[in-house]
Amino acid sequence: MGCAVSKRCDELREETRALRAKIHALEGEVWEARRERDREARARGRREAAFTAKKVEWRRESQRHREEVGELQKRLGEEAARRRALEEEYNSAIEAAAGNSGGGDWVARELQRASAWALVEQMKAEQAQREQAVEKWKQLYLAIKAELDALILRTKQGEGHLTLSHSCMDDMLTPCKEQLELDALLGPRELFLALVSDR
Repeated sequence: MGCAVSKRCDELREETRALRAKIHALEGEVWEARRERDREARARGRREAAFTAKKVEWRRESQRHREEVGELQKRLGEEAARRRALEEEYNSAIEAAAGNSGGGDWVARELQRASAWALVEQMKAEQAQREQAVEKWKQLYLAIKAELDALILRTKQGEGHLTLSHSCMDDMLTPCKEQLELDALLGPRELFLALVSDR
């Protein structure tokens, strides 16, 4: 009788050891799965934080651009008022010249021709500057769009990070930035007119 009990006891011990080994293995798998899930959650948190920071930066930049547009519109209004004042002054000068000399019609026609020619030349120069500014903005837009498309593609492919290749971005944007700085020296009015005509 004692022999059967001890034999059964040994079987139970072996079964218990096997069960404990299985439990230990399962706990290890659960622990590894938790660790992997925590790692993924941290990575996702970092990506979300980076995206949120970029979003805030984009909003600030958008607000700054809106303020610049408002300022440029104000300057454009002032420029239009100044131009109207100059036209009124010009018209009064023509009337005065016509009243003082017998050949006032000839003087008025010559002044009108000269002013029309100067106005046409000025408009051509402004149009060329606008076209150049629009072209630079388009290049900048396409460079940013290409980088964002690449970023979206990398994110969708599961690389798991949102780092922009700064050297690539700098290489693409440096010529555009330099030209935009040069355009800024030309005047905000031309830049605003280019933006408005692009719409």
